[in-house]
Amino acid sequence: MCVLLNRTRTQIVKRLLLIFFLPLGVFGQNLVPNGGFEPDDCNLPAWDLNDISPPWDVNEKFGYWQEMLITNFSPCSSETNSLGLQPRTGDGALGFPVYGWPASTDDAHESRGYPISPLTQTLTRGITYQISYWVKAVYRQGNMERGTNAPGVLFLYDTSSIAPNELNVLESNDALYPPDPITDYTNWTQVCMQYTAKGNEKFIILGNFRSNANTETSYLNPSSPPTETVWRWSYYSIDDLVIIPHTPLPPALPESAKICPDDEITLETYDKRPGIWDDGSTGSTRAVTSPGTYTFSYYDGACYQTDVTVVNLVNCEECHIYLPNAFSPNGDGMNDIWKPQFACEALEYQLLIVDRMGNVVFKSNDPNEGWNPIGNSGLGTYVARIQLIYDLYGERTRVEKSTEIVLLK
Repeated sequence: MCVLLNRTRTQIVKRLLLIFFLPLGVFGQNLVPNGGFEPDDCNLPAWDLNDISPPWDVNEKFGYWQEMLITNFSPCSSETNSLGLQPRTGDGALGFPVYGWPASTDDAHESRGYPISPLTQTLTRGITYQISYWVKAVYRQGNMERGTNAPGVLFLYDTSSIAPNELNVLESNDALYPPDPITDYTNWTQVCMQYTAKGNEKFIILGNFRSNANTETSYLNPSSPPTETVWRWSYYSIDDLVIIPHTPLPPALPESAKICPDDEITLETYDKRPGIWDDGSTGSTRAVTSPGTYTFSYYDGACYQTDVTVVNLVNCEECHIYLPNAFSPNGDGMNDIWKPQFACEALEYQLLIVDRMGNVVFKSNDPNEGWNPIGNSGLGTYVARIQLIYDLYGERTRVEKSTEIVLLK
């Protein structure tokens, strides 16, 4: 599921569309008629949603005020566009509240818009469908100051199942929502979701299918002190709704890759699909010379996706251990301490010194500590055993080595 296209990602999407222009036919047949909420024939005056942007409509069970809450922002609407909202594409978009209260505290309902439309065909049981739409939060100080993870999508078998509660909220546990609050009121945000059909779903309805009490909200502009009235609205505009049968593509990149110091590796997409790297290049391969995070963006059906691979710097030098075979711990300051020598970084380390009888005379887990047996051990031959674990090509690698040590005067 992809959400929250910031300014940089929006620019990447625009470039993707320029480089790889994909008409809707490439995505598959859109099962939403008029998913762009385009106006019909502009026979003004037009107030009803179905007159402006058919087959989208409101349901009478939600009351007369639905027509006032749901606005089609297009040249064909008689409603005043006091917010100055513009469609993402084309000439039409919808706007409606998904949280809050009406202007008067005397009204016993919560503010919800529920635009509804039939699908072009019923959904097939067990088939996975991709849902894509673009939303933008609306911010107006004083009443539209909150954001939430909405609007969501609900599929219905028929409109007879619509049964709003006493607050005119259509509550349902079957609705799909964006995973995170959508708080960007400057740029459009794409929402992508997957839905596996139960079978015979015929209608789609948009909105928030939770009560105010069960809807988490946050302020769209935390730096500005809230001055909201009793409305406390979350209000969104929505455009370019697409629903298609779709099997998601596998990721284009592995989650991680490895690079040796002063080396170069080539990142390659699995299936050479068209897309764009974060440096602006558009080939299926990319040469990198340093560790870091790299991204590749592409269209999967109607949804813009970004895969991320993390290139980790790893050690590529084998660990060579040198074990001296003699030393003379006589206190003269020369060759008094016996210690293994190696250049790698030990993740785990153990050194054992045993005599000919197998008795441990020295043990250490500190790579910087050596054996100084002055006054503790007699002359003769001992056996040193070292076990070391270090990182090689990103894997924990074990090294074991032993040698005889002659303790001299």
